[in-house]
Amino acid sequence: MKEAYLDFGVETEYHEGTGELLCGPLYDLLSAKILTICPFVIQLIQDEDPTRLRASMQTRHLVMKANLLPHEFIGIKVMINSCPHLETLTFQMVDPRPVLPTDFDIEFDPETYWEYPINHRCLKKTLKVVELRNFRGGLYE
Repeated sequence: MKEAYLDFGVETEYHEGTGELLCGPLYDLLSAKILTICPFVIQLIQDEDPTRLRASMQTRHLVMKANLLPHEFIGIKVMINSCPHLETLTFQMVDPRPVLPTDFDIEFDPETYWEYPINHRCLKKTLKVVELRNFRGGLYE
């Protein structure tokens, strides 16, 4: 598959198992060379392993529509870890669409989250380009 979009539009309703349910469509798109995902997926995705999907994706260009806010950090990490052949990573900044409640308790310090050693395989072997579209100068951008 050449290109796929997984976009739930303005969806904001979820339940406890939504994150695992989102893995189903992603597993159907494992062969997509270019994959675009929306904030809903980034904020809620979770699988058995909290750091990656069970199966590696063949994606070479990953576009994440995001705000780079703390409640998206884990989903961003899961997606990057799940794309070991990634060559281009694009963050397309979009208007905030919080899915999780504003009082959602994150279990990490967003100020230091990215300071820990990052060992994504693609960062050392295949990643060539990181793009940031619609940069706004937000706190976590």
